[in-house]
Amino acid sequence: MIKIYGIKNCDTVKKTLMWLNTHQIQFEFIDFKLTPPDVNLLNNWSSQYGCLNMLNKKGTTWRKLSEMQQSGIVDEQSAIELILKNSSVVKRPVITVDDKIKMVGFDANHLLKIFS
Repeated sequence: MIKIYGIKNCDTVKKTLMWLNTHQIQFEFIDFKLTPPDVNLLNNWSSQYGCLNMLNKKGTTWRKLSEMQQSGIVDEQSAIELILKNSSVVKRPVITVDDKIKMVGFDANHLLKIFS
């Protein structure tokens, strides 16, 4: 089962969904605004990819954090806690196949490799 996690108004999510639809790939979309990630999902992602690696430090949500908040994100647990409070800080989309992370962000060439 292919799952796409993100926010439907995010440009990279839109590109990914359009790419998948164009290539007639069926998927389930999970909108973080309607269904935020829970601690079990984030622990799974942490063990596979690292939640620290999933933080979008170039995004608006991260930049709006105070320097003190940003400097407090030092390990997986603090990254998970931040994501639980505000899932918008995650790079998007997160693409999983059978609950295994295949890609974070958008890369058409990588999508071709995953789904060819």
